Formats: sequence, structure tokens, C-alpha cells
Amino acid sequence: MFQDQIGTFKNLRIFVSSTFQDLHKHKTAILNSINSLVSFSDDEFYWPKDEYYSHGNFTDRVKKADLLIIIIAHKYGYIPKDMEYSAIEVVYNTAVKNNIPILPFIIDDSYAWPPALFDFEHREKLKKFKARIKEAQSVKIFSSPDNLAGLVTEAIVDFVNKHTGIKLIKFPDYVSLKEISLHTEITQLPDINILLGRAEDKLLFLLEINRSNGLNNFYDKLHISKPDLTVEFPDAIFNELLVSLSKQKRIYTVHMKNGQSEELFVSQNNLSNLFESLFFRIVDSCSLSNKRIKTRSSLISESDSTLYQEEELYDRDIITNPEVIDKVNKAEKVEEYGNLESVGGLNRFLGISLNDNKLYSVGKQNGKWVEWHPFILESLEVNLPDVFFKPSINSIADPLEINLPKSHFKSALSIEDKNITIKPISFLEEYLTYNAMEYFSDYGEFVKEIDFYLARQSVGNLFLKIAQSIEDYHKQKVLVHADIKPSNILLSSDGPIIIDGFDIAEGEIAPGWTPNWSAPEVIMGDPISFKSDVYSLARIMTDITGGYLLGEVRKLMIPGFYGSYNTEIDVFYNPIVHIPLRRHTLNKEGTIEWKQFLQSCLRFDPNERLDMSKFLSTLEKLLSSYPLRNRIKFQLKSKIFAATLPNGNHVVTRVISDIFEQNKPESSKTVTNQTHVPLDIPTTVDPFNY
Repeated sequence: MFQDQIGTFKNLRIFVSSTFQDLHKHKTAILNSINSLVSFSDDEFYWPKDEYYSHGNFTDRVKKADLLIIIIAHKYGYIPKDMEYSAIEVVYNTAVKNNIPILPFIIDDSYAWPPALFDFEHREKLKKFKARIKEAQSVKIFSSPDNLAGLVTEAIVDFVNKHTGIKLIKFPDYVSLKEISLHTEITQLPDINILLGRAEDKLLFLLEINRSNGLNNFYDKLHISKPDLTVEFPDAIFNELLVSLSKQKRIYTVHMKNGQSEELFVSQNNLSNLFESLFFRIVDSCSLSNKRIKTRSSLISESDSTLYQEEELYDRDIITNPEVIDKVNKAEKVEEYGNLESVGGLNRFLGISLNDNKLYSVGKQNGKWVEWHPFILESLEVNLPDVFFKPSINSIADPLEINLPKSHFKSALSIEDKNITIKPISFLEEYLTYNAMEYFSDYGEFVKEIDFYLARQSVGNLFLKIAQSIEDYHKQKVLVHADIKPSNILLSSDGPIIIDGFDIAEGEIAPGWTPNWSAPEVIMGDPISFKSDVYSLARIMTDITGGYLLGEVRKLMIPGFYGSYNTEIDVFYNPIVHIPLRRHTLNKEGTIEWKQFLQSCLRFDPNERLDMSKFLSTLEKLLSSYPLRNRIKFQLKSKIFAATLPNGNHVVTRVISDIFEQNKPESSKTVTNQTHVPLDIPTTVDPFNY
């Protein structure tokens, strides 16, 4: 159905019904227009005679349609045997009964019409039929064939706008647009743009696939060999071309969870490179404007000094040791992980079905491509309905003048600046398509940035729902997640979803850990408990309050990861939670209460921490008694571009790029926010049973 193919009309199935002899030229004029917009239009004009006279055939075909276009001039039409109504009225009645949208077009009575094409015998039935349509639907009046073709095209575009929410616009000719193709063309075009759905801010979401870069080796060999192209093309070069094309196509047979096999396009870059968890970006923005305390570790180069000054805090620990990075790159051969779904996110890729454009998370298992789970697109508005946007103040002058009453957003945001120009996220597409077109470059990129604003308290309230879902997770599975972190929390259109749990029973040892988020016992390889998840939740909530950890740091020797030897790492021992008063996220009394709560959940000894039930009740009480103040600002990872749909209409999209680079590692990201798996954990463990 067309609703599933966001941004393209190609799956819109239109049933066209009219009388024959009098509207032959008109139908010929509109069919090309319709077929340029959709992949299938069902028109009785082309039916075999036996099918046309079959009443059942009419109703069955109409029921399969997404839209009925009905065209009436001065003939009532053929009346099937033993029936009261003409075929065209039967079609109309079937559409009404099955709630199929109808676009009716009726001839202008003043337009010149041959007398021989009037139906005097059924004049009264035709008159009543027209009156009935005009009473129930909005009717367009047509005249010439060309006039009708234009009206039909305009009506279809308006219909799609209304039912898909796509804002159709027209960019100037000098703007280079990204051409959006059908997903079925992935097998035909090396470089192609495919619509994935809606991005976090409801803009259309586009994947830019570039596979032609992967043919550089072939081109180099061709240049070196300098073949005489006037004679038979050398078999060796031809075979090399075939091999290169086959490798770069990235169409694989994937074993699906339902037991079937399906042909999918699999991205060159893993999901960690293509996407970023929305909740991760929000939490990152909550924490001291993207600043982090840094603890010393043997994984950090000696040139990185450790500072504990409040005014100058540094990013999270990043691995700069070249030997470790080299080992990480070597670990990117996804075939080597056995039954383990993914190590550090390296074995998780985007799969796009060639049949229905559905999206999946896929990876290698025992040398075969398999489905991990359906891919989840995220939504800001569903999970945080009070989110607002504003063009970045760091870019050129803002043309957007939206005079919203302050009361419209005062409850959500503590805004002191009366000059700030913000608007609910639901108006973003309207702003980009009608107010900011001049800010698209010649290359079609939106040259400004869109800042999103959220009340910090809204993030806290959302986190309470997430923590409650973790408690449900514990009760339903009777298992510990053991890898809770912002990047493992997805804000789907159905609400928050917790993914990639180790799903370990209490008393067992977790097969991996994540710096900054995992509890000490998880990192050390000690038996874990539900309180291990409490620790991780408290670490996230610390960031949401705008706080960070201080205090005693203990150096631990832990099993190596990614092929390295045993590793030293620093872990806080009963840390102090510092929430700077000058940042005004809490009042003085609230700061003390929140500090005591978070510190009681971050104890080194899990037996000294609050349990999940107490954690939830205290969290809910504090959010009510001492709500978080001020707002946060963040941006999305993807860029905004102008694009054109297959039918030629222009739209605004967010774009992520999957560009093939010869000999490029599958992932070049640092691993501080990725799950680490020690060498002594058997690869038969599958911790990501989502």
C-alpha cells in the first residue's frame, strides 16, 4: 500500500472508472499522467470483454485499490444484466462501502459535446447519480482532455500530501537535488538514494548509497594494463570487473528469524557508524554541554593529562594507543565472532529488503548473514512531545519569525530570553519548505543547523518510564540486562525500547562491559545482580541532572579485549556526585537530595546499593519534589538536503551516507561507548538475544 512507501507514489494503486465511447480521448490523455506517478492503475479500458461484463470482477478489483478516480460526462454507461445500476455506479458504490477514497471528475455542462454522445434513455438515472456524487464528494469540473489530465495529476498530488504528510515544493533550478529511487533499483544502480522512512524529527529519512568508489581497484588495473580496446576485451580484465561488481553490489541472502531466506541489501558501514541513538545524544547534551571528567588509564596516551578542574573538563576516555586501535581494526572481520551477535557494535549492519523495503539489523553468524531483529526508526515527538526547534544562532540571519505566545511553551521550557524564536517540532517541515528555502546551497544542503530544545525535567520524566521498563524487564525475563547505557535505549514510535541486553541470570558473569556505564562487578567479571542495572541507571541519571563523578579512583587489572592482553582501567570507588549549583539544574535543597540518592546507587559494593524498587520510588519522588530546571540543546547527526521524488516533486530530507571505500575498515570509531568482550569468554554465548 502507498502508506508504507513514504515519499513515493510508486505503490499507489489507482482504479480508474468511466464510460467508454464518449471519454476515449480524455482517458488516453490522463493515463500517461497517472502512470508517471504510480506503478499500477487499473482501468476497464484495457479489460478483456469477458472480464468487463463480470460484476464480480468490478467489485474485486475496486476493493484492492487505494484510490478511485471516477470520470463522468453525458453517458450513464453499461448496465450489467439483472442489475439496477450501471457498471460505473456499481464501482462507485463498492468504493463507498469499502471506505476507498474517491476523486470524482464531472464534465462541464457548458463544454461543447457531440449530441451522439448523450444518453437520453438513462438521463434521469445519470442526473441522480451526478447529484449524489456532488453531495458526498468534492467534485472537479473538467472540459478538454488536456484540462482533465492536469486536474487529475493535481488531485493525486494533493491526495498524497494529505494522506502521507509530505510537503511538496519547488526548489530553484540552480539547486542540485538528490534523486530518490525505488528500493527495487538497488540491484541496478551503483549510486542510489533510498527512503528509509521518517527521521527523528519527522523529516523524510534518506540513505545515500555509493558503491562506485569500490571499483577503484578495477580502474587502476585497467589503466596499468592499457588494453587495446579495438580488439577483443581481455578475459582477465573482464573477469576482474565482474568480481568487483559482485563484491560491491552487497546483495546477500539473509537467513531471517521466521526461518525463511530473503535477498537484502546490506550496508557497507555498521549501524554504529550510520546512526546514533537519540537518547544517547540527549543524555550527552544534558551532561555539562558535552564535557566529561577523564580518569587515567593505560589505554590513554601519556600526552593526555588528567584534569579535575570544574571549569575545564575533558571528554570521555578515548583509546589513542595505536596498538589497541590496530587490534580493534583487526577484530572487524565479522566472520570471526561465531555465535556472538556483535562485539563493540562491529557486527551489526542495516539490511533493506528488496521485496518490501522493510529494514532489519543483520550480521554474520557462522559465516552466514542472519537477521538480528527488525530495525527501529526513532521519534522525538512521540517520546518528548514538548520538544521545540530553532535554527542555529551561530549561522546566518534567521528569516523565521514565529510569534508564539510565551504561555504556549512556558510550561515546558524555562525560557528567559524573550527574543528566542522557537516552534514545536511538528512545524519543522513547514519551516524548511516554506520559510528557509534560500538557505539551501547550490549542492542542495541546508547550510544552517537545527537546534532542538528540551526541558531537562522532560528528559527526567522520560527516564523514569525507561527505568520502569527495566523493572518490567527484570520481572518478565527474571534476567539482568547487564549493559544498560544510553545507546542501548531507542526512542521508537511506540515508546522507549531497551535493546542488546546480555540477559544474564543473577549470580552469573557478564560476557562484556562498557566503560563509564557498567557496574564495577560487571567490569571485574564478578557475579552480577539486578543491582548491577541499578548502577548503570544511576550513571545515566547523574548525567541527566548535569552532574559528574568525583572522588577516589581504583586501578583494576581486567581481562583484555579486542585481542589485547590484560588491561588496567580506572574505576570510581564510592564516587561523589557533583552537581554544580551555578548551572541551576536544581536548587540547593534539591541538589543535596539528588546527590544522596545517586551516591547510594553508585556504591562499589552492590550489597550497599538501593534495589530496583527503592530506586524507582525515590526517583519518582525526587522528580516530583525537586524537578530539574532549565533546558538542554542538541542537534541530530544527519544533515538536511533537498531531494526529488521519482515523480519529480521536490521534498526536504535528512540524509545519512553509506559510501563504499576500498579496503575501508567496517568501523573506525573509538570503543569507549561500545561493549567490550574479554578474551576468556566463550564465543558460544549470545548476549544480544533481542
